[in-house]
Amino acid sequence: MLKLETGKYYKTSDGRKVGPMQEHGLGFREKTWDGRIWNVDGEPYGKNNTKEDTLFEIPSSESPIREVTRRELVAGKYGVVYISSANEIGIASRKHTPEQLREAAHTLNQIAEYLESEGK
Repeated sequence: MLKLETGKYYKTSDGRKVGPMQEHGLGFREKTWDGRIWNVDGEPYGKNNTKEDTLFEIPSSESPIREVTRRELVAGKYGVVYISSANEIGIASRKHTPEQLREAAHTLNQIAEYLESEGK
């Protein structure tokens, strides 16, 4: 069930885009108000709205913004391996167990694969 939210845009049943929405008395209206008001469920409210003004969510595929996932090195300590904020990679200097060294080798291999994929 649709629940209108302040600041969001919606689409009418006849394809018009409305918004950004803001709360107004008993319902919601567009920020640049033209007299139309909607109930919180997107149904038209009052005499200035018609059935064509029923609101629906805008499908995410119609947005001009897309979410991009990318890989990057993250500064921090990973077992005995560290990455500085300047992307300097090192191993803490002290005596390490065979297990710590195997984990370090795995971490360093992941970093090497990342650097190769980035052409670095």
